[in-house]
Amino acid sequence: MKFSPITIFSISVALFCCLLTFTNTTLRSQAVKLTKVTEYTLDVSKSGHKTASFPRVFFHQGRNKIYALYAGIKTAATGRTPQDQSIGWLEYDSTFTLTGKAGVLTEPSTGGDIAAAFDGSNFYVIIGAPGGYNLYKYNSDLALSQKVLIPLNKFDSPNDQLLNYTGGKLYCASILGDSATVNNPNVPVYQRWFTYSTSLVQERDTTMKGEPYMVTGGSIMSNDNMLQVVTADKFSGSKLYVYQYSSAFKYIGKKFLADNAQWSQGLLYENGYYYVAYHTGSPGAGNVVVGVFDKNWGTIATQAITSYTLTLGKSGFNAHRPWLMKRGSTLYVSYDLGTYDAAGQENPDWQGKVALYEVSAMQTSVQQGNTAQASDDQAASFVVAPNPTSGQINVDFALSKREHVRLALYDMLGREVALLLDAELEAGEHTWSLVVRHSPLVDGAYFLRLQTPTFSQTQSVQVMR
Repeated sequence: MKFSPITIFSISVALFCCLLTFTNTTLRSQAVKLTKVTEYTLDVSKSGHKTASFPRVFFHQGRNKIYALYAGIKTAATGRTPQDQSIGWLEYDSTFTLTGKAGVLTEPSTGGDIAAAFDGSNFYVIIGAPGGYNLYKYNSDLALSQKVLIPLNKFDSPNDQLLNYTGGKLYCASILGDSATVNNPNVPVYQRWFTYSTSLVQERDTTMKGEPYMVTGGSIMSNDNMLQVVTADKFSGSKLYVYQYSSAFKYIGKKFLADNAQWSQGLLYENGYYYVAYHTGSPGAGNVVVGVFDKNWGTIATQAITSYTLTLGKSGFNAHRPWLMKRGSTLYVSYDLGTYDAAGQENPDWQGKVALYEVSAMQTSVQQGNTAQASDDQAASFVVAPNPTSGQINVDFALSKREHVRLALYDMLGREVALLLDAELEAGEHTWSLVVRHSPLVDGAYFLRLQTPTFSQTQSVQVMR
């Protein structure tokens, strides 16, 4: 007797499923709501400045104080060329009231593109310098304690630098490419990463080997046993992605986050949620948005922080270069606000803004999924929901030990149509997802297969757009 491919695959799935015991599991979906409380303008005159760009706020728990760092201009600009630039700082109490302490960092003696980080006791700033980047370390009183030069190759770009403190280390990045690529901002290039200890000892110098993309003021975080890099793929008409790497900088994959977005320097993770602040519009004319994502980067909420009307060929306001800090249930969104001319070019008249939002979570739905109960000698459990789905397939599974995991989606003919995961993962709970609404999948039945060296399991999924 001759069977068709559909019959053979259906029989195989049916025989496999007969070996499993299924139980119903209730899944509760949480939504995050951001409610604006107030907004402040940094009083940079206290530090002798007229403007403030790249504002960054940090909470010093030991002192119960908030510190704002920014790039400032002390004298009026000539045309669009900023004059007398430096990096200023302001100290606020826990209610965001100025304490009267303010100043200017002794080094660097210029401003411009900056990136900053805080490890709980020390502040760090990185800025372009002849031959590379200068990385500075300051104590809690913002007095310079150490600096090093990070040398760059002639084809590395000293602009749009990245600096984050995560996993006990400092991560710095530059755009890497040939001279033609660096001079053409719409051609994606690779990143070159530097890892430093908090003593400013270089531990790694790596060129990312994954899919090409731009820095454009991105951010990095060490979480879920991976390095999570949030950045845009190019400057104009860009899409925002999270690029995932192993701790050894081995490329795992990427996930789409937002259209027409770049400059995602605000990134944090707390209680199962990622918070990302980014800029929309063209690089010189746009707004600031905060996206909230679940632990597998599924979109939970999107909050417009500014909503200025952008009109081609006319001047207007540009909200840009955002940053995030969270203290308790309060989210601090800092950004600079300036103007642009009819050609879309920024004017050097930036003001530092800090918007405060109250974060609240609320249960929005209860969904039924299927849990495949594994025996004690098996390595994983496997939950798929919602099912049927029209928006996003979420896959929850747990590993009893470190293993290589492959998670793929197949059509009814047994053809692989999407590879969600193919990587080494640590023991513990994990979540992965496929955003159906942004995929080419058509309506119908599919099968998800989870495989490890000691475990394999398949579940049916129904896609209904």
